[in-house]
Amino acid sequence: MWSGLRDYSPFLSLHTVLDFWQSVGVQRIRDYVYKLREQAAEYLVRRWNTGLIAPKDMFGSMAAVRLPSIFVDGKQTVSYSDAEVIQNNLYQRFNIEVPIKAVQGQLYVRISCHIHNELKDYENLAEAILVLAAERVQGVL
Repeated sequence: MWSGLRDYSPFLSLHTVLDFWQSVGVQRIRDYVYKLREQAAEYLVRRWNTGLIAPKDMFGSMAAVRLPSIFVDGKQTVSYSDAEVIQNNLYQRFNIEVPIKAVQGQLYVRISCHIHNELKDYENLAEAILVLAAERVQGVL
C-alpha cells in the first residue's frame, strides 16, 4: 500500500485546496491573478524600458518580460548558460525564484502570478535585475 517513495500529501490535501478555492471564489482568484500579472508586467516593462515577448492579451497568469539589453550587448549568441547565470544570482543573492529564458537572441523573465503574490514581489524583482545590470556594466557579472 505505501511504497515509501511517493509523496501522498498532494492527494491528502486536495480537499483543503478545493475548499479554499470555493471559499474565496474561483472568479475572484482569477480576477486578482490576471490583474496582478498585468500590473507586474507593465511595471517591469516600464522599469527596465523593455517589452513583452507577445501582446499582453495573449497572457493569462504568466508573462515573459524582456530583460534590459545590457545582458545581451556584445554577445554573438545568447544561450541557456547566460540565462542560468542571472537566474542563479536572483535565487542565491536575492531569494527570488523565477525562470530566465533565452529566446531568439534575447533574455526574458517569465513571471507567474498567483494568489500568494503581490506587486511588491515584482518590484523586488525589478530592483534585483537592475543591481545585476549595474554589475554587468561594471564587468562584475
